[in-house]
Amino acid sequence: MTVYAYLRVSTLKHDQTTDNQKKLIIDAGFNVDEWVEENGESGSTDAAKRPAFMKMLAEATAGSTVICTMIDRLGRNASDVLNTVETFKKRGIHLRVMQFDGVDVTSPMGKLILTVMAACAELEKNLLVERTIAGLKRTKEQGTVLGRPMAISHSMLVDMCKDREAGLSLDKLSAKYGVHKATLAQTIAKWKGELEEYKAKWEQQQRQLALE
Repeated sequence: MTVYAYLRVSTLKHDQTTDNQKKLIIDAGFNVDEWVEENGESGSTDAAKRPAFMKMLAEATAGSTVICTMIDRLGRNASDVLNTVETFKKRGIHLRVMQFDGVDVTSPMGKLILTVMAACAELEKNLLVERTIAGLKRTKEQGTVLGRPMAISHSMLVDMCKDREAGLSLDKLSAKYGVHKATLAQTIAKWKGELEEYKAKWEQQQRQLALE
């Protein structure tokens, strides 16, 4: 049966390509028959409104397999992702997610894992948005101007540096932590020797953005 690899990036900027996702799938040893690329399509857009995804779904038959590197490549809305998985299950299409060690998330256990992960990811995103809006409003009222937000937490950066020193490639780090490879490389290069200073800056940002 046909094996599809679904690749997606949100923007068409020069630093946003599907190359890293493709390499990860190839390096993992999957034999892909068709590469399905979605360029410039936000994860917040329902899967049913993405042209490449819908074309793949129309062509896929029972027994086919769809592979993606991370679950957020399918979407960032928990209910939409779960609807997509249910559609695959009804059609007899297997969905393998490398983020979950290639588990078929259309299986009962895989769907349980996916449900928890998707719900937690959406909750975390919504809380971050709420904190950011509240923090920006408060700092504006206080006359404070925030710099560019730090996207990587201190604890995550510590783990990234350890993995990098252990020999993990930027591609694998990108897949593991869900951070773009260019951002990873720049952050690690700049802060790997100054983690305590980064921690102080991170904690200061969190205090600024925290809800009263």
